[in-house]
Amino acid sequence: MQTLTTSYPNNYSEKIDLVSFYEIVDHQEPLILNLLRILHKNLLDYPIQMKQDLQNHDFLALAELAHKFKSSTAYVGLSQFNHVLNLIEYALPNRAEPAQIAEWTNFIVKACPIIAGQIEQKIREMST
Repeated sequence: MQTLTTSYPNNYSEKIDLVSFYEIVDHQEPLILNLLRILHKNLLDYPIQMKQDLQNHDFLALAELAHKFKSSTAYVGLSQFNHVLNLIEYALPNRAEPAQIAEWTNFIVKACPIIAGQIEQKIREMST
């Protein structure tokens, strides 16, 4: 069972790290650019759905979306972000309280625009 009482700071400060990402795709910049664009879209779209799932108390849908989201952010060096997504994904089997799930979800929702900005900057750098 995972620790369910972990709190996270309000100011998200983790930075993307694409070293592993480059290695996985053998430094193929066009592929990296396409994958970053998909990730950027997910960072804009998924938080909206996560807020809806939370508001509807649809914790199963929230867990499924966290799993999907985690796979799209797994290789950009966001360990804290992915850890919280993991907590959301396994919240039901670990019997997390709705308030705790809401705290984790709100952390992710607040972090997404920060990460999206970093991804957007990287896309601009690669596109020039």
